[in-house]
Amino acid sequence: MIINQNLRLWGSILFVQLISLVASASGGEGGGHGGEWDNHATHLFTYQLINVTILIVALVYFLKKPIQEFLNQKSKAYLANAEVAKKSLALAQANLEESQKKLSQIEANWSESLMRAQAEAAEQREKLESLAQENAERALAEAKKAIEAEKNRLQNTMIQEVVESISHKIDSEIATWNKENKNEKIGENIIRALN
Repeated sequence: MIINQNLRLWGSILFVQLISLVASASGGEGGGHGGEWDNHATHLFTYQLINVTILIVALVYFLKKPIQEFLNQKSKAYLANAEVAKKSLALAQANLEESQKKLSQIEANWSESLMRAQAEAAEQREKLESLAQENAERALAEAKKAIEAEKNRLQNTMIQEVVESISHKIDSEIATWNKENKNEKIGENIIRALN
């Protein structure tokens, strides 16, 4: 923030010096004042050139260190971010390797678990089929009730929305009709008044 303010201040001073330098250089053209005026313009140009040179040297002298510090801070910040990114990448790769090991263990146990599950499933198939049939019938009955209730609710909602829409339309039509009749009556009253 301070660096930006210093840069703006010195930049403004440099800009003003350059404008005055250009103005003094162009001021000596076509004046017709003779050699004294040209000599004065030359001296003025020389002094302003010296001022601009001093200003540039001062800018370099005073701003070199803050700018270097600013750039060093930015460089350190970027390097710290890069280091954090490297650590995060290493951690992510370690997590990936661990996940792949676990996945390979799961795949190894998969076939064994599948065979066990098939054996257990064969033993309990008859029990589960009857229980599943009962549950399916119960769930189907409950689903039908829920569907019927939702259907009734949607019908009532739709009817209510249609009634509200029609009511709004009728109110709008009545208001339009009232305005038209009122305008006709006003027009008739104006015609009567003019006659």
